[in-house]
Amino acid sequence: MKSKEYNYIKLCYLVKYVFIAIFVIRALFLKIFYGKEMNDLILGLIIWSVVIFYIFKGLSLENSIIMRELKRRMEKLPIPKENSFNWNKKGEVGVFFTDPEKGTFWFCSNQTNYDLYVYPIMEFNIYENNTTIFFEKIAGDCDLKKFKILKLNTVY
Repeated sequence: MKSKEYNYIKLCYLVKYVFIAIFVIRALFLKIFYGKEMNDLILGLIIWSVVIFYIFKGLSLENSIIMRELKRRMEKLPIPKENSFNWNKKGEVGVFFTDPEKGTFWFCSNQTNYDLYVYPIMEFNIYENNTTIFFEKIAGDCDLKKFKILKLNTVY
């Protein structure tokens, strides 16, 4: 069952375009008020755009921002948390933990479009290998049929 929607988190993917827009506005300002050559401004804009894309891609800043927000949101939930997993690798970002009192798991990632899902653990088959845990719905109707968790950054 879907518990909460954190769709606003997807806006983090637009941050690099905000930086590029700042440089476009700067270039227009320099052209209009200082009469700078447009060729120089366009060249500078292209160079800064490439640098911004390289920095965001190389450092995966968007995923880091998303991870921080997911952790912040999960810490605010008033439930006990066990078996917590946080991952940010290969373009996948997410948080998973179990509630031992109610026998449920809580899952939020880009696989769910950043919606927080809560399901009883007993309704899923669990398969595991060295780096990944797979969950597959046994029976019944739900939004989440199959998903995976990366066991990279385990938090106890």
